[in-house]
Amino acid sequence: GLVGSEMCIRDSEIYDMRGLLVFSAKESLNAGYNNLNITYGDLPNGMYLISVKGENINTSRKLSIQ
Repeated sequence: GLVGSEMCIRDSEIYDMRGLLVFSAKESLNAGYNNLNITYGDLPNGMYLISVKGENINTSRKLSIQ
């Protein structure tokens, strides 16, 4: 989960291993602890990079879809 000190807007993006954007979403986060549930639709199995950016957060993680 993510922890924020105030409400903010965050952008989530998923990139394939070639660097192509395959998913994008924008949501509001409330102050405190937040769970991010991302429905990535019909992405095929494989490795991806998920990037979450907002006023108080900027993080990227590997994502494996099986």
